Amino acid sequence: MPDQEKVVSRLGVRGGSSTLARRGLLAGLTALVAGIAAKTTAQPVQAATGDNFITGAINVATTTTEIQRNGASPALLGTAGLQVTNDNGPAIFGSSADFTALRGDSVNNVGLVGTSNKIDGLIGNALGATGGNGVFGNSSNGTGIRGDGPQFGGSFNAVDNAAGSKATAASVGVSGFSSVGIGVAGSTTSGFAAKFTGPVFISGDFTATGIKSAAVPFGDNSLHRMYCLEFPESYFEDVGSAKLDSSGSAVVNWAGDFSEVAIGTNYHVFLTEYGDLGGLFVESVGANQFTVKSRNGTPNGVFGYRILAHRKDVTSTRLSPVKVPQSLTPNSAPNYIPEPPKQGGSSLPQGGSGRPR
Repeated sequence: MPDQEKVVSRLGVRGGSSTLARRGLLAGLTALVAGIAAKTTAQPVQAATGDNFITGAINVATTTTEIQRNGASPALLGTAGLQVTNDNGPAIFGSSADFTALRGDSVNNVGLVGTSNKIDGLIGNALGATGGNGVFGNSSNGTGIRGDGPQFGGSFNAVDNAAGSKATAASVGVSGFSSVGIGVAGSTTSGFAAKFTGPVFISGDFTATGIKSAAVPFGDNSLHRMYCLEFPESYFEDVGSAKLDSSGSAVVNWAGDFSEVAIGTNYHVFLTEYGDLGGLFVESVGANQFTVKSRNGTPNGVFGYRILAHRKDVTSTRLSPVKVPQSLTPNSAPNYIPEPPKQGGSSLPQGGSGRPR
């Protein structure tokens, strides 16, 4: 008996039935089997909580979804739990209305890695009015977020978003915090470790092991260094001019604004005669004022002065020792970043504009 007749027999169709009846039942059975097969093999439009994860489709969950790496590391992934590579767009894109869009945590190595051969390897947007982090990285012993690239290691911007929220003075493009170590660190072997275009505000002490200078323009638009004058202690200085009276003396009061920021006792005064005034000297120094006299009593002469006084709002120790923080150099940074699969060309990212899109 053919296979079709066997199937029909199991369904209760016995010999003696007409050929037409058998064919009709067989056609119905075939359609039923095809429908069941289509239902069991077709992918749903999206995966909900508890369903299998589907690539190329939307996956929705009401609880946290975790992807964990256990056992031996594949050669491609190394120590990374998840690696995503996209040659034509962002490798990883995260968007959140009120919470962290992308977050990577690692106890001893890289928390999150995104690689792209053409544009940004990793993008995170937090668009909610209540704030949030576009990208958040945390590491107990290494680097929370690390970026490497031939153009920009990382680019973070506080900008207007599509929902109409405007970037304000409180918006932060890059934020780094450490309770005991370095909040933000940059290093380079041949270029600049950091570049700032615009005003820079530092709340706290500023220490440099190299020179501190201003880049001032010449007439040919070239820039040249003007160096800072350094002291073993923290001083402010003010300059001005005054005039001797008819007896050849003058009482000089500090400018009111200088008195607000400098200590008005135990300061230094330096004098400059404008013309022959018979030799000037500082007769007395008082609180926020000093007295100048001419040795031979020359009257009505004009002189210049320079005051050097300790800064009022801080206490400085003469040549105080400096504790240098541990530098975040390439040798001390996490030494592993998964490489993207090579596809006939260089595996290095090509940069892009350096701005999240």
